[in-house]
Amino acid sequence: MNRVRQSTLTLNIIISMSLLMGDLCKSSIPLKTDQVISVPVRCGGLTRLMIKGDKIQDIVVYPEKFFPQTSLHKNGQLYINLKDESQSLQLSLITQNGLTQDLVLKCDPKKERGPIILEGVDATEDQEIKDQKEMELILSLVKKALTNDLENGVDSNPGSQRAQEDLLWKGKTRWSVGSYEMERFETKNKTEKFILLKAEDLRQETDLVVSFDQTLLEPGKKGVLVVVTRKITPNIQSKGDKNE
Repeated sequence: MNRVRQSTLTLNIIISMSLLMGDLCKSSIPLKTDQVISVPVRCGGLTRLMIKGDKIQDIVVYPEKFFPQTSLHKNGQLYINLKDESQSLQLSLITQNGLTQDLVLKCDPKKERGPIILEGVDATEDQEIKDQKEMELILSLVKKALTNDLENGVDSNPGSQRAQEDLLWKGKTRWSVGSYEMERFETKNKTEKFILLKAEDLRQETDLVVSFDQTLLEPGKKGVLVVVTRKITPNIQSKGDKNE
């Protein structure tokens, strides 16, 4: 009997949670940064506006006379108090993730008490897309560097080299492309054995990519290595930092 009651209770909790999540999803409004969104707010009381997955960093209010009726809290949520049906205001939100959303807030006496939830962009997913595009760009540059088809290269610095067992890689050409530094190395297998080329044998701490034109270097054959690093930006202090 207790097991039946426990199972029923668990089922009810699951159903309640499902309904709650459904209500939250229905009440959220997706951001449309290329459009102006009209949002009803409660009359004569405080309405909280939040962005799911993001925070409000700054606001612009028009007409300016309504600015005192808004309050941006340090938690990244906005509190609005429109007093009667005749009031409406235009609002631009600037978010922590760098989005700008324009809204028109209108006082609606039928609006029930509760927060306004805007559905923000998933920052994690957005970052994954950026990372994927960055890797695709790097791989495209590496392919061109391996075949020496990348333009605007200059001679490597004298003495630029990397060593592994039985091989000495000498720097030949380097490039500066966007936020990356690239260098092409060459070597020759002077031994009588096949040498397996592995990135971990040559990788340094600052390397983003270490790539070879082949994985097994035959005796007497030449090989090509391309290394990609991120440009190091000099840390320049501001006047304020110097005065401290």
